[in-house]
Amino acid sequence: MFRKHHGQIDHAEYLHLFETGQTPKFLIVGCCDSRVDPALVFDCAPGDLFVIRNVANIVPPAEDRIGHHGTTAALEYGVCNLGVEHVVVLGHAHCGGILSLLQTSGTSNPDSYIDDWMSLVESARASVEKI
Repeated sequence: MFRKHHGQIDHAEYLHLFETGQTPKFLIVGCCDSRVDPALVFDCAPGDLFVIRNVANIVPPAEDRIGHHGTTAALEYGVCNLGVEHVVVLGHAHCGGILSLLQTSGTSNPDSYIDDWMSLVESARASVEKI
């Protein structure tokens, strides 16, 4: 389907990207919400953006090497290997991750991956509630 709709139209561009590799200038940390596609938001061509998507576009703090660090690994790759010049954290309205954070009011379900992930920004929620 992709090749049918896009491959024929931009064949030379895709061939160039295949042969030369990617050299994006922007790294976008965006939400995985299906309604917010960074390439569409910024009207970019393939190869223009290096995109990391996760729940609520969170950039986690650097931590010990124990566990899985997909967002951190992708940031490292974009900056150190691709040499991106700009890092943009792209938020959006009606984010389900942020809504879940606000609804938990600081309580967390130990069996929920989302609650655990959203706990990374608990201090931001607490700060907003003080206002």
